[in-house]
Amino acid sequence: MNFWERVDELLEEQDINKKTLAMEAGFNPSNITKGIKNNNAPSAETAVKIAQKLGVSVEYLVTGKNLQEEGEVLSAQTKELVRIYSKLSAHDKIILLALAKSMNGIKTDF
Repeated sequence: MNFWERVDELLEEQDINKKTLAMEAGFNPSNITKGIKNNNAPSAETAVKIAQKLGVSVEYLVTGKNLQEEGEVLSAQTKELVRIYSKLSAHDKIILLALAKSMNGIKTDF
């Protein structure tokens, strides 16, 4: 899988289209079409913008390897959940974890 195939996969997972990605990352949508057609990766600057928008590392887009477990890419929703969780008080974290376990059918001590 190459750079653009990984981008396509992430766009599909995150329900984002190529035009939106290009506009939000600040480059011309035709660059994606040209990159796919010529099998060329974008400039480093553009790759960084794409990675930031998609919530992954440039390394993942280029090589398919992630700093996390290989093959594991966190969705935008999962990252948002982690951000919210990290801002909670210790007490609220316990409650949220118990709620999540309950919703998932796991018995808790709480």
